[in-house]
Amino acid sequence: MYYFFDQGRQTAIRTKVSHGSDKDVGTDLLAAMKRQMRLDSLGQLRDFVSCKLTEEGYRAHLRSRGLL
Repeated sequence: MYYFFDQGRQTAIRTKVSHGSDKDVGTDLLAAMKRQMRLDSLGQLRDFVSCKLTEEGYRAHLRSRGLL
């Protein structure tokens, strides 16, 4: 499990990555992770994974949705 912390406190934002399979991550799992991370699109998740969406950008996104 990965938990998102804000100002040292654990938030309700979290996602799980399974280590039990050597298969590629499919669209269904990506969609679930996107929802768990409160992202708006799979493109946003891809940007997060590739570090194009910075921590500051992610925090700003969560604040804009009233989640922090």
